[in-house]
Amino acid sequence: MFRLCIGFIAGVCLLLWLPVIPPIWLLATACAAVLPARTALLLGVTLGSLWAAVYAERELNRWPSAESEPITVSARVRIADIPRQGEHGVTLTLRILDATPQLEARRIHVFWPAPPVAPRAGETWQLPLRLSRPTGFRNVHGADRERWALAARIHARGQVVPGGGARRLTPPGGVHALRQQLSEGIRDAVPDGNAAALAVALVVGDRQYLSDGLWHQLIATGTNHLVAISGLHVSLLAGAVWLLASAGWRAVPPLCRNYPARLAGAWPALVAAAAYAMLAGFALPTQRALLMLAVLVLVLLARRSLAPGQALISAVACMLILDPLAPLAPTFWLSTVAVAVLVLAALGSPARPVGSWVRAQFALLVGLLPLTVYWFDQAVWVAPLANLVAVPLVGGLVVPVLLLGAAVSPATDGAAAFLWAWGGWLLEGLDWLTWQLTRVPGLYRAPEPTPAWLALTAALGAALLLMPRGFPGRRFAPMLIAPLLLPVTSGVPEGQAEIRLHDVGHGHALRITTRSQVILLDSGPERPGRDLLPRGGSPTLLYSRDRAGYRGAYDAAGLEPSHLCAFPAWTQVDGVRLSRITHEAGCLLLIEAGDERLLVLSGLERPPGQSPGQAFGPLPPVRFLVAAAHGHGAYHPPELLDSLSPEHVLVSVNAGNRWGLPHDVFRHAVESRGARLWVTGCSGELRIRLGRHAGVRVPAGERRWWRQEAPAGCQ
Repeated sequence: MFRLCIGFIAGVCLLLWLPVIPPIWLLATACAAVLPARTALLLGVTLGSLWAAVYAERELNRWPSAESEPITVSARVRIADIPRQGEHGVTLTLRILDATPQLEARRIHVFWPAPPVAPRAGETWQLPLRLSRPTGFRNVHGADRERWALAARIHARGQVVPGGGARRLTPPGGVHALRQQLSEGIRDAVPDGNAAALAVALVVGDRQYLSDGLWHQLIATGTNHLVAISGLHVSLLAGAVWLLASAGWRAVPPLCRNYPARLAGAWPALVAAAAYAMLAGFALPTQRALLMLAVLVLVLLARRSLAPGQALISAVACMLILDPLAPLAPTFWLSTVAVAVLVLAALGSPARPVGSWVRAQFALLVGLLPLTVYWFDQAVWVAPLANLVAVPLVGGLVVPVLLLGAAVSPATDGAAAFLWAWGGWLLEGLDWLTWQLTRVPGLYRAPEPTPAWLALTAALGAALLLMPRGFPGRRFAPMLIAPLLLPVTSGVPEGQAEIRLHDVGHGHALRITTRSQVILLDSGPERPGRDLLPRGGSPTLLYSRDRAGYRGAYDAAGLEPSHLCAFPAWTQVDGVRLSRITHEAGCLLLIEAGDERLLVLSGLERPPGQSPGQAFGPLPPVRFLVAAAHGHGAYHPPELLDSLSPEHVLVSVNAGNRWGLPHDVFRHAVESRGARLWVTGCSGELRIRLGRHAGVRVPAGERRWWRQEAPAGCQ
């Protein structure tokens, strides 16, 4: 059975890693073929792959078709989470009860601009909705909305149609209504804003009130995991209830003669953990933590003995049976690896509470280092010191006090407010501690995104380092971990340049990378541009134009780029020549590497007229052209296209936009001249290696089975 579980886990993860989902009949045939061999490991792999494929296909089939979006429906819905208040409206997570026309989607995210009354969690509404697929910007690095939607079971996104006759059908009720009441009660009882935001996050799992400053403060000290209701808080609460219930059972000797106190305490612990998960809205990380605890409790109640590693593998297998898409979320890997690290740290270590606690914190730093650098591009060296104090403070004092306040709130508001105020006072101490630790230079930021192979190598080194002394190969662990923290070279040879045209919607963001230099021309809007800005430590020159879609991310990050017209008339970097072409219509950038040229025409502020030769002077033929004005026909007169004779024309614009860009006349003009047209909204991020005789690559569309269908509006 143990080998079957290992194989099942490997099969699920393998399927999710594939670029496309194999046909279900093929996986079923493979499963039937290995069944007579009775090889548990191989059978587990085929079963896991088949189960993950069936589940993934079911979730994708619930998404609206790209050909028919956007869809306008009238739906009866229930608000399935605490509404998130914004400056211009409210964001809702809705559970669809029925819809006209019928929808396959079950759970959706919508934005409601200026609702007539504030919607509350647990209410039922009749709403006119305009929905589309939960697609996002398709860049190699940065947020992946489709992946997030699959992991969170979000099948569509959209907005409430204004003036469409929205009406409330039932008053608030259920678990989510209780969660919102508790959130409001806690914020009223705790005067300090940061402490109140932390308290709400710890009790009901709602993190919308955490300010950006507080969130970055938690990240910089490695304590941000404390505000996520996951395995740590659930296990600490269950453990405390287990100890108290067992002690109470032992206090009555006749009870112990009939049933062991150790087993008697398991039931209340499981009930307490389930109640805490309910308060958190049964978020997916909380569900996984509760399931893992339930597996361990059931093994104990069955009076079976399992090694810690076997118990972990069994719990993870059960988790993937119920949720095979869990590995798509970073929280799955962080929580699973954290438990495995604690198991390894306990092997061979003496049973000394203080020493074991210190050892566990440093083991978590080492064990989670590859994941935090790969997923979040950072490593926090002060995290062990911060968590030595913060984890006992939050898990041992704050959470029990806050939950006790939630338990007594239906009976007495005064006692609940007192307990919440006390918990808020303790959280003010946590806020002060993390603020002081942010002054310690303890945050490592990777200058560039970390390759997967480098993270896997470091993970092997971390596993070896956590093994008991004398384990073979343990001395090689530092050599495997060190490359993860060393600067990663661009990989671009001398005389070549890598050009990345990012997918930023109706905007522009172009990155030029040579062997030793990075030049960012425009940043795109705040989202997703903030995720695409170069990290600290990367030698970067920033240029932009004064447009919201061109410099929004710069402004949000507090950066002040130079104007493109301030670029040198020409310069040579690592054997790559960059030239600025200036005209009253705007400034252009010409990049030359070897015999290949790329012209960034997107700097035009207005149409250049019908005489491009007179406007810009003699323009050499180019192989690659970044179009101006998102493919507007007036900006690309035939004479200009004939003069440039590009083979590839790249357009930065979102698919299916309301302006019909790129214009049909422009599209026809490009294709009639034998050039290929690329649109970021359809293909995702576009990448060119200039100087290597390579065409345009679409790396963002590779290795993503959830991105196989082109967005609406793509030809």
